[in-house]
Amino acid sequence: MRLVANKVYDENKISYKILCVIISLCVANSHHRNRESKRTTMPYEMSWLVEKRVIYARMYGHMTSEELTAYYQSMLTHARVSELLLHTLTDTTDITRIDMGLRDLQNMSFAGIRNLGWAVFISPSKINRFFASVITQLSKKRGRQFATLEEGLKFLQDIDDTLPPITLPIKRDAA
Repeated sequence: MRLVANKVYDENKISYKILCVIISLCVANSHHRNRESKRTTMPYEMSWLVEKRVIYARMYGHMTSEELTAYYQSMLTHARVSELLLHTLTDTTDITRIDMGLRDLQNMSFAGIRNLGWAVFISPSKINRFFASVITQLSKKRGRQFATLEEGLKFLQDIDDTLPPITLPIKRDAA
C-alpha cells in the first residue's frame, strides 16, 4: 500500500502506521551504536496512564522488526478494550535504533478502531519531531510532537477536559 504516492488513506488503518513510520524515520539518525546482545525482555513498556483513555508507550534501546510487531500487538490489545476516545502517548526519548521496513508497516493496522484521538509523540530531537509532524499531516490524523513528556501530558490535559489529572509515568530502567 502506498500511503503518499497514491494518496489513498484508509482511515481505519493509518493511525498505527503513522506511529510506526514516525518511530522508524525518527531514529534513522541514531544508528551509530553497536548492536545489543540478545535480551530476554522487550525494549518497550506499555500501560494505561488513564484506564481505557490514554495509552503510554515507552520505547528504549534497539528494537528489531519482531519486537516492533510484538509492540504493535500489545498496542492493538490495549486499543480494542477502549470504547471511549483513546489517546496515545509514545515516548521515544530513550530509543537508539529501530529496524523496520515498509513491509513491516504494511502488516500493521488499527482496522475497525474508530475512537482514536490524539497521537502524541515525544522526542528531544527536532528532526524526529519534524518527521513525525509531516507523517501525521499526510495521513490526516490528529497528532502533536513535543520535546518532553511533560509538554505532551500538558497538551493532552489541555485538549481533552474530560481526562482526570495525569501524573508523569515512572520510567523503569532499560533492561
